[in-house]
Amino acid sequence: MVGSEQEQVNPSLIEQDLELFLAITPGLLCILDFDGCFKRIMPQAAKLLGYDVATLIAQPFVDLVHPDDRQESQDAIAQLTQQTSPVSFENRYRCANGGYRHLVWNARTHDNVIYAAATDITEQRQAEQSLRQEREFSKSLLNTVNVLNERIQTEFALLTNQQTLANIFDLAGEAIICIDQQQQIRLYNQAAENIFGYTAAEAVGQPLDLLLPETARMVHHQHVNKFSKSSVPARRMGEHRGQVHGRRKNGEIFPAEASISKSKTREGLWFTVMLQDVTERLQAEAAIRRSEEQLRTTTNALPVLIAYIDANEHYRFNNYAYEAWLGVPYKSLEGQSLEKALGPDIYNTIQPYLQQALAGQSVAFEAEFPDMDRPYHWVSVSYQPDIQNGKVCGCFALTQDISAHKATDQLKNEFVSVVSHELRTPLTSIHGALKLLTTGQLGQLVPQGQELLEIALKNTERLTRLINDVLDLERIESGRIKMIKVRCQVADLLEQAAQAMMPMAQTHGVKVEIAPTDAYIYADPDHIEQTLTNLLSNAIKFSPGGETVLLRAVEQPHQVLFKVIDHGRGIPEDKLETIFERFQQVDASDTRKHGGTGLGLAICREIVQHHEGRIWVTSIHGQGSTFCFTLPKTPIQDVPS
Repeated sequence: MVGSEQEQVNPSLIEQDLELFLAITPGLLCILDFDGCFKRIMPQAAKLLGYDVATLIAQPFVDLVHPDDRQESQDAIAQLTQQTSPVSFENRYRCANGGYRHLVWNARTHDNVIYAAATDITEQRQAEQSLRQEREFSKSLLNTVNVLNERIQTEFALLTNQQTLANIFDLAGEAIICIDQQQQIRLYNQAAENIFGYTAAEAVGQPLDLLLPETARMVHHQHVNKFSKSSVPARRMGEHRGQVHGRRKNGEIFPAEASISKSKTREGLWFTVMLQDVTERLQAEAAIRRSEEQLRTTTNALPVLIAYIDANEHYRFNNYAYEAWLGVPYKSLEGQSLEKALGPDIYNTIQPYLQQALAGQSVAFEAEFPDMDRPYHWVSVSYQPDIQNGKVCGCFALTQDISAHKATDQLKNEFVSVVSHELRTPLTSIHGALKLLTTGQLGQLVPQGQELLEIALKNTERLTRLINDVLDLERIESGRIKMIKVRCQVADLLEQAAQAMMPMAQTHGVKVEIAPTDAYIYADPDHIEQTLTNLLSNAIKFSPGGETVLLRAVEQPHQVLFKVIDHGRGIPEDKLETIFERFQQVDASDTRKHGGTGLGLAICREIVQHHEGRIWVTSIHGQGSTFCFTLPKTPIQDVPS
């Protein structure tokens, strides 16, 4: 159905809207390739770091990462090249001025590039450090009051020289001010000079009002008088009237934390005030609150489930998306155990992976979860451990609904299977008829007709191979083909694959040389032989006549490494990653010239991955290629004698 012009989507407007949206999005947005180089970076990100965009794109991503964080960043990029699920990591990134910004990255892979977004948490990290120091002081403040009070009483009893006592007070890191019953300043240490700006000579003998805001003086007098009559020896100031404030010599009012104690001296009742300027701490707390609010706003806007889980498997943070998923206010989940919040079915599914994360491992997996609106839905889950001072404090959890993606894959596989099966029957008939015609049993054709018939026969054979490869790939991916793994002797597999490809090698004038090993593996022998013959077929097809293709196996501690080495034309560097994708070939003309389907390497990759192995290729363009894959090795005690 075709809509009106107003209903048509304008791609350029979408692009403009997207650019405007990204330009105002807080954080650093960029795209990297698998080599860790910037392909694109938003201008606001470059501006934050103090560079221009061209400077950042001209060098690898990790070059500006703090040396202590570089390995973790490289590991994250390597992990992204091996998976499509999101990866989170943190590093310090060098700015143009030589300083570093603390960044938290969230990234995932799509179409062989890495999409990454970073949140600047520099202010938060600095604030956290300052806050820790201030809190340590606050905790120790009350504990030291009595100790210092006893020290003061002892010194008053033993020392008659007021200056000697003042010198001792000067060693303290916080302001210590002694006042008499008339609230006149009698002692005033060095820290008090630093905080208030008055020297001891200027302050001693003056009323305490000198150090108080005008609005607080009367209330302060009343509280000191009331405290003098109480039985409590010491207390924190401001407990009943809110934040305590001081006044500097320049008139500036500042927030403070203070405690007061009293002691009897030969001169009467004295009060000792211990005070600390908490301006920086309050600013740090405000910065943390702002950062938390920004983080909350950002995560609530995302269509994925984001949470923080502590070491006891309790939620400590959930974003708004949990509300739609679980049907309860997302803030009500804080403090709940995962088993209670999610129910036993989901909890039992994720618990083994969660334990791995709480043991310090990054974990990513896919699973089916029950849903309120339908029996099950597919999710992609990623757990990133939170490690502080070598201890796992919890983990960050990212959960994304991939039901639509799974449904699309299922429809695609079903479509491919149905179409391929429907094509196979008539194609078999066509192929049989053409083959019968080529024998001449139904009459001889003129040379030109015979040539056209041969071409048609070759094309039907190629189409048959293509359909068979499509069906093979679909069955392997869908799990309908079960890999029956048994003990296999590697030497037998190599020999069988080489023998199967010998006619083709002779036709192309290429030799196949085997270098076997005595190792055993756990594998499905038919599918491993299929993998080897696919790789050998490619090596033979693209090797010049007279060359030798090497088929080798190397035993390693826990696996066996297989290699197929040729000295053909090689593969360009930009094709090394994509060559294992469907219908990917080095040259589009290869299909016509060599009869390939473009699915052989994709099938090899699926077979190897179903054996929990890995497959890759190294190549120098113009000099040849080496295709490698690994398979788990049979334990020594299980090898038959």
